[in-house]
Amino acid sequence: MRRSLGLAVVGLLASVGYASAEGVIAGTIKGPDGAALRAVFVRAEKVDTKRTTSVLSNSQGRYRIPDLPPGKYQVWAKAIGWRGTPVRLADVSVAEGQTVTADFAMRSVPVLWHELTKAQAITLLPEAPGRERLLTNCMNCHGMDKMVGRRDLEGWLYAIDTMRRVGVTTINPTVANEVAGYLAAVLAPDSATPQSPASLPGWKQLQMQWSDEALNIVYVDYPVKAGPAGRPGVGEMDKDGMVWMETDNGIVRLNPGTGETKAFYVPESMGDQGGIHEVTRDRSDEAIWWLTATGRNSLVRFDSRTEKFEVYKDPTKSPRVKQIDPNTPNKFPRVEEGEGPFGRKHTAVVDFDGNVWMTGRPLTKFNPKTKEWTAFTAEVQDTYGIEVDQAGNVWFAEFNSAENGSVGMVDPKTGKVTKFKPPSPEGRPRRLHIDSKGNVWFGQYFNGSIGKFDPKTQKFTEYKLPGPYPTVYGFGIDHNDNAWGVSHFNEATFRVDPTGKVVAYPSPYYTRGSRDLKVDAKNRMWGGIQPEYKIGYFYLRSDTAASRAN
Repeated sequence: MRRSLGLAVVGLLASVGYASAEGVIAGTIKGPDGAALRAVFVRAEKVDTKRTTSVLSNSQGRYRIPDLPPGKYQVWAKAIGWRGTPVRLADVSVAEGQTVTADFAMRSVPVLWHELTKAQAITLLPEAPGRERLLTNCMNCHGMDKMVGRRDLEGWLYAIDTMRRVGVTTINPTVANEVAGYLAAVLAPDSATPQSPASLPGWKQLQMQWSDEALNIVYVDYPVKAGPAGRPGVGEMDKDGMVWMETDNGIVRLNPGTGETKAFYVPESMGDQGGIHEVTRDRSDEAIWWLTATGRNSLVRFDSRTEKFEVYKDPTKSPRVKQIDPNTPNKFPRVEEGEGPFGRKHTAVVDFDGNVWMTGRPLTKFNPKTKEWTAFTAEVQDTYGIEVDQAGNVWFAEFNSAENGSVGMVDPKTGKVTKFKPPSPEGRPRRLHIDSKGNVWFGQYFNGSIGKFDPKTQKFTEYKLPGPYPTVYGFGIDHNDNAWGVSHFNEATFRVDPTGKVVAYPSPYYTRGSRDLKVDAKNRMWGGIQPEYKIGYFYLRSDTAASRAN
């Protein structure tokens, strides 16, 4: 079958290829001159479940979208400065084992301000009152993708208020006025700011360069249908293939097969927990999930069999700790050091004895059997990432505390705390995970690197990451001991393999907000895409092929 679609699609044909039950969409991407275009994202969205798979065209302009469940799809090709014509193909049918070919011709389009990464925005946005407020307050959670078009002051105030009314965020009126004033000054219909940031002198220096190897990554994501609060940062798969993630006052379950999401909320009688930061699975009982509640300094237990919650309030009175701004890169002026609030729960991990360890202010341990709390108020006043090694030791990263910045370990038997200082004090470890050999890997947010600590030799190694502001926020280790980091500002995906080789991969999202990256049985790395209300995974074709063969 061949269907003509003008210049945009040279052909859409079904060819025989019955090697597997899954289907494939493949084709070639060419520019207006007929030459191949590389590093163009091609997406296929399943019409019924909204499952979207994104791949990149290679140096020959070829792309291949694998592992597509049978059904109807919408397909489109897009890159910064390029669009397919038509913008989207509808009703592309994929049958079991079938390969459908769609060849796109691309047209050049202007680069728009809302397409910028945070790294590009903080470099190119003009100076005017309110600029720092925009970058330090608004861009902690989202990027330029929410700032579409040109508006006057009233228009920007209305846009910001819309975010408040739909429940995306609470916005301080003073902050809203400052940000709207800035946007009206630089992104109003009659402002002097160029229509396209690509016309500015610094644009070319802000472009990431992608190797051929980097074009071998595949992204798959699903919408989270849990209302405005359904902005997951973390997703973890259970033994039945269901993915669990946090929501504002509860937990959400995704069925990847159907795309269905179901939210479970803490009952009103137990109180609003003030925001769930992450969920983690119990080590001995996979039906039990632990939720960290930031606003109420509590730990929440959820039993997926009974769908019942239990809330455990931490009675610890935490000391005040001087804080640094946790988001803006080191090269940009951060807000002044301040004192953090009393106790706060952040992330959690379960040790081999069933105790739940929590980061935040301070480091704490909860024994589910005795309901006893242990707080390290003197030794570890403020901590961020956390993990358990093969010997049962609990490792943590100090990030927010202005007067610290170590990678540390707690002996769970004795409670003894040992800290190790990374060689770059300005790096600030943010999240950590441990590979199969016991090496402790961590993202260093402020100096754009991924660090490794070998507990046997007590040696640190740093791996510098390419590109502007490679601020590692999401972080995880896969089954092949690759360390993966997701940047908060330039949105690239980084990998450091066991040999120390660094590769940067393009991202299909303007902003992501991924937190801890969790690996599943197929070696796929799961993480949230908060501003887009999605959860998803990514993988390298060779990695999952090896995993499936095993």
